[in-house]
Parts: sequence; structure tokens; C-alpha cells
Amino acid sequence: MIMTTDWVSSFLQSGAIIRRSDDDYLVGVDLVPTSEGSTGCFFQSDFFLTDTQWLKPTSFQCLSKNELINSLRSFAEMDDTSFPELDWNVYLKRDFFPVYDDIQLAFRVSQFEKIVPAIYHDAPIELSLCHRARLLLSALNYTSGTYDYLYGIWSDRHGMIGVSPEQLLTYCTQSKVLRTMALAGTLNSDYPDTKLLQSAKDNHEHALVVQGIQEVLQRFGPVHVGRRQIMTIKSFHHLYTPMSCHFSDHFEFDTVIRALHPTPALGGYPSKPSFQWLCNHVDQRDRSLFGAPFGVCDDQGNYHVVVSIRNVQWQSDRLSVWAGCGIVPESQFESEWAELGAKIDSVKAIFSLK
Repeated sequence: MIMTTDWVSSFLQSGAIIRRSDDDYLVGVDLVPTSEGSTGCFFQSDFFLTDTQWLKPTSFQCLSKNELINSLRSFAEMDDTSFPELDWNVYLKRDFFPVYDDIQLAFRVSQFEKIVPAIYHDAPIELSLCHRARLLLSALNYTSGTYDYLYGIWSDRHGMIGVSPEQLLTYCTQSKVLRTMALAGTLNSDYPDTKLLQSAKDNHEHALVVQGIQEVLQRFGPVHVGRRQIMTIKSFHHLYTPMSCHFSDHFEFDTVIRALHPTPALGGYPSKPSFQWLCNHVDQRDRSLFGAPFGVCDDQGNYHVVVSIRNVQWQSDRLSVWAGCGIVPESQFESEWAELGAKIDSVKAIFSLK
């Protein structure tokens, strides 16, 4: 089924989307703030959880990937306007040196074991509705596997669209089981994944994420830690460990989100001190929506929340692309800088941005 032009236009003006399963996308149109979450509501926050909100769509439905692609393509083809070549304002290597040095100093004088800085590139552009349609089409065409969690939310003047490999949580109200993952340790997929499995630095970084998540979840109930394995998504190999928790008591969404976010994969370890370090560092205070939790309470009352990485964001007349890297004491500057560049380039490739 192809949605009407009016429906697509309303969706692109004020909408939200998140992939629930392989061919099941939850879509909301015309979002209105609401005081608390309920079935069919989307959750949005900034990285530092200073601005959290639930949004209730006037229309909430489940669509397939093909239904979305066909509807968006029909709308985009009404206007031949393609993305121009963007004039990127690039984060410079020389500006990352002091951030990296500050983190290494924090390791020497404090109990930090990992901190995750972020950088961004941005460019001037005013996104039309057709531009938004093309971004969504690029993201939908990019997705191909189990761990391509497409998501997005936008209003008239700002928004984001992304394809994250990382779920912060899913929670089933019937079974009372929360599922999450430790995802840390990255290698370009041009190299064999065995190189990542053998990397002492990446395995240390990954172990800290597993430990940090386990420490948080065990206050809610018994925690199961799965087998460490490799997740390969297009440009990258990642170290990946599935984890779950059977809740002993009632699930309180806000309490769990504030306990679990950010995991050491996006904040650092120990979690609270590293989170505060990022809050206080002048170069890291404004991450906008990068790395923030974004999710939905679906039509059955279950929760699906992704970590907002591998995305484009826009505000008024600018578009930005973000990336982060996990730094531990044994990190090497050149390797971390190369990883940031590769992640930025991969996001631009997802959305066919030049």
C-alpha cells in the first residue's frame, strides 16, 4: 500500500519512526507533547537527559519497509531537487589534541578507565520535505540486517534520522525481561574480524561496557551475560555481547533510562564520574541528540529504545553528522582520530551526502 501524498507530507513535517523488527516500522504523524508515556508514544531526549519528553502522534501505525520506500519515493519524485554538494565545516585534528590530552590527564589523576568524546561536521542547508524524504529513503535502502535500527524524529525546524547498530533496551511487559547489549570495540571491515578479537585495547574497552551495564542492571533483577561475539555492519566490525535482566519489581521507564544511560559505550567508565566529566568539559557539553536515548512505547505497551548514533541532525539551516570513540589509557591518538573520521564518512555514505 502506498500512503497518500497528504499523509507523507504530514509525516515529513512532524513525524517519528523506529524499526521494531525486521520488517516492522512504527510510524507516528503529527507529534504532540504529552505528560507521560503510554502506548503509541515516542520518547526523545538530549544526551545529558536535561530535556526529556514524550510525544503522542495523532496517527500511529505499523508499516513495512516496502510500504515506506514506495510512499517516500513517490513523494520525492514529485520534486527533482537533489542534495547539493555540501560545504562542510570539518572538525580539525588539531582541535582534538587538547581533548585527547585532557582525557589522558583524567586517567592519570582520577579513577577513570574510559571516556567517550564526540566530534561533528556540519554544513549549511535548508532541508525541504523532499530532502527529508531522500534522507529516509537512503536510510531505508541502507538497512539490510538484524542490527540496522532505523529511527528518526523531526518537527518543522529540527530533527534527526539515523541507522543505529545499538539498542539501549527492549522491555517486554508480559515477560518482564529487559534486553540490551554491550557494543564497544570497532574495526574497519576491510580487516579480518579476528584482528578485533585479538586487540587488547578493544577487548578492555568492551569489558568495561559489559561490567558497567551489569552493575546497573543487577539492582533490578538477575542479569544474564551472553557470549562475546562479532557484529559486522557494512563498514565496521564491532565487539558485541547480548545481555538481559529479568525484573523483580515494577518497570519504571524513567528510572531505568536514567540508570542505564549513558552506558560506558557512549559515556565512559565508571559511568557517573565520566558522565560528569563530559558535562563539565567545554568541548563536550553540547552533543545535541547524538548518543541520546530515543524510543517508543508500542501498541502492546512494550518499550524499544535505541542509542542515537550514526545519524544526521538538523536545526534551522544547518545539518550535522556526529561520531564518538571510546578512549582508554592504552589508546593511541592516531588510531582514535582515524576511527572518528571513518565513522563520520560512513554516516555521510549512509545518507549519500557529499
